Amino acid sequence: MLLHSVEIQGFKGIKDLYMNFNSDISVLIGENSWGSSSLLSALAVITKENFLYNCQDHDFYYEEDCAEECLSLRFTYIENPLIADESLQVYPELSEVSYFSHQIRKQVICYQVTANRVDKVITTRHHFIDEDGAILEVDNFPIRLRRLLDISPLIIFRSNRLYKPILKNEDQRVKAFYDLLIQQFSEENSRLTERELKQGLYAATLLLTYYLVNNKQDEEYIRKPTLEDWQVLDKINDLLDQMDNTTTRHVMMKLFSSIIFYRMGYALPEDALPILCIKNFGNTHPIVTSVGMRLLNNIPVQKILTSNTSDLIPMLTLPNIIRISRSASEIAVNQVLPKELSASTNRKVLFHIFHRRPIALFARCWFLVEGETEIWLLRELAEICGHNLNAEGIALVEFAQCGVLPLIEYAEAMGIEWYVMSDGDAAGRHYAKTVRSYCQDKETYYRHMTQLPARDIENFLFQKGFSSVYKEIAYGSSEFMNIPVHEIIQKAIQKSSKPDLALAVCDYARVRGARAIPNLLQKTFKKVIDLSKGSMSD
Repeated sequence: MLLHSVEIQGFKGIKDLYMNFNSDISVLIGENSWGSSSLLSALAVITKENFLYNCQDHDFYYEEDCAEECLSLRFTYIENPLIADESLQVYPELSEVSYFSHQIRKQVICYQVTANRVDKVITTRHHFIDEDGAILEVDNFPIRLRRLLDISPLIIFRSNRLYKPILKNEDQRVKAFYDLLIQQFSEENSRLTERELKQGLYAATLLLTYYLVNNKQDEEYIRKPTLEDWQVLDKINDLLDQMDNTTTRHVMMKLFSSIIFYRMGYALPEDALPILCIKNFGNTHPIVTSVGMRLLNNIPVQKILTSNTSDLIPMLTLPNIIRISRSASEIAVNQVLPKELSASTNRKVLFHIFHRRPIALFARCWFLVEGETEIWLLRELAEICGHNLNAEGIALVEFAQCGVLPLIEYAEAMGIEWYVMSDGDAAGRHYAKTVRSYCQDKETYYRHMTQLPARDIENFLFQKGFSSVYKEIAYGSSEFMNIPVHEIIQKAIQKSSKPDLALAVCDYARVRGARAIPNLLQKTFKKVIDLSKGSMSD
């Protein structure tokens, strides 16, 4: 079974939240205040350690002297589409509490936990519910719930969990899976020796039971993986990528799942498919993050990760990312579903954002500009005006190489505000027309668009008080010249470079102060910052 969704109402720091999970990997990103700790606490309710959890006073949502007196947690499971022969019919104790969802066309089990607080007395109730939310009255409820959690055990890796991370042979089932995996790898390839296979699997074991839980305790008997160990593990990842062998991946899943469960003190049921939940994934060296992500992708179980690092983004696809943001009144969950965007848009966003500017996914607003010159200039000019764009959650993103519309479409889908600034030449007018066609009305267009009244940013700045900078670089003098502006600028670019010109403009602006910044740019900065804060003044 897969965990399809969770619905939370009035629990800890979450007033209302509904979230769908992917069948393979879901990476949750957002600002620190979005409620990741509360979500993990909610998911902990369906771990084996918290079976039939009784809610406590601190579980109820509280805000501004207004405490909720009831809470609800709803967990929806579906049949695993990756397993052709999985059917609830083989689990009679579960088939009786399932229903067929016409919306997702799968058999579904919905488990709900509710709690009420009356005069400091808390009552917790556990139920299976049907498609309409009505309680299913069944006998042997604990046995049925135990069976559900046995075949879909959720494991949460936390930084304060202490595991013994070394692989030993004290558990016969672990040893059996280990030996079987070595045998299968040996049969499938001749490039890695048995020593190298053991070396790589050792690094994989420590990755899953030590590094991913941020366990910083000093244990002298642990041999920390060397660079060679990580390199061998990456060769194993290469091998798994090339192998069309689901059996090997399944054995690998059983091996690592058994190790994890053994360290937690209980055995993994034979028919179980674990759900791995890892908090703050990627807070390690980039090499470890990369190797670890590839390893997780090769383990055929459902993964739910929270992360604050952009190093992870290039290794993911668009649907893998779930972006969560909190406003004053609600938590917004944004995700691009498979085939929601065109193949062309998907490809452009992957290259332009995921591979080149992954940090932009953590921004609240994208300031879309035509070229790299604007990125150099605008960040510095905004700072001279007293605005730190990074601190305001604004990412400058150059769009000329992929077009403006794919970035706008993706930003909209992910709940990221956007603002476009284009040149006044033919290309700039085309971009402005594209934005105008996308916007529903003129008011929306003007809230999201600035078109420079000049052919490009250099010509605009030349006209707005920075002519001496370009003249000095081009001809060594700031005196009047009977030469067309575009020729002066072109000469300055030839004698210097666009980045050096941008730095010279910024140096000149710093000397003169904020009054040197053109009024149009100052108004644009304010509009972008207002968008990033969720407000827009007239």
